[in-house]
Parts: sequence; structure tokens; C-alpha cells
Amino acid sequence: MTGQLSDAIVLLANHDSHQEADSQHPYGRHRFETAASLVLGILLLMVGGGMMLRSVQSVKDPSTIATVSQVALWAAGVRLLR
Repeated sequence: MTGQLSDAIVLLANHDSHQEADSQHPYGRHRFETAASLVLGILLLMVGGGMMLRSVQSVKDPSTIATVSQVALWAAGVRLLR
């Protein structure tokens, strides 16, 4: 979901920042890219915080860690060797 949200923010900012100056924005709309970067940075911080919280919970209760099948381990090993 966050990937779709961040893509939408980038597309919107890119579209709006390329519009010409008008009466409400006499210097153009180039700052939309800066504002979008700020929003994306906040979104990344929230995702990183969620990952950190999840990892702390996994350390406290190891039973919540998903088990990995042998096929997945072999596939990862083969991929690493290529």
C-alpha cells in the first residue's frame, strides 16, 4: 500500500511542478517537488519505524517469526551463487 501511495505522490508532484506560473503561483510550482520529498521522507520514517517495532516484537516473542521452507532456502542459495 505504501508503494502505491508514494507512487501517487511522485506522479502528482511531477505533474503539478511542471505547470506554468499563474496568478496564484507567480514563480511557478517547482516547490511541489520539495513538498512531495518531505511527505515521502515522513512516509519512509513511518515504514522504518514499523519495521523496527516488528523486529523488536519478533525478538521478544520468537514464535511469531514465520518458518521458511526448504525449497525457499534452496532457491535463495541458488540465486546467491549466480
